Amino acid sequence: MNQIRRLQYMSNQFFLNVPVELVRYFKLQKGDYLEFTPGGNTNFIIRKVAENTVSHAEAVLQNMKDEAHMLSMTINAVGSLWEPGVFSGRMAQLTNLQGRIRKLEKKLRI
Repeated sequence: MNQIRRLQYMSNQFFLNVPVELVRYFKLQKGDYLEFTPGGNTNFIIRKVAENTVSHAEAVLQNMKDEAHMLSMTINAVGSLWEPGVFSGRMAQLTNLQGRIRKLEKKLRI
């Protein structure tokens, strides 16, 4: 299933063709929302975050909630092992994320 694709550039945007085999395997559809996350070095992770039937704002909101949940779990699991500066930075990141979630929920009137 490994295939090489060339990154393309057109009209101030980059494009990456996804092999049809991967689209079928992961049951992706046109318009689905995907998240790209740096994976270290030159790798990245692609994750489907929402179906094509939801609005962009709802997809972003769900993604932020997932990120906040994972960050909270990480802080609870290993936060006591971190240096104070790292712990404070992660807590600030979580607080900022929660504020953005509340702001978007208010905008969507959830």
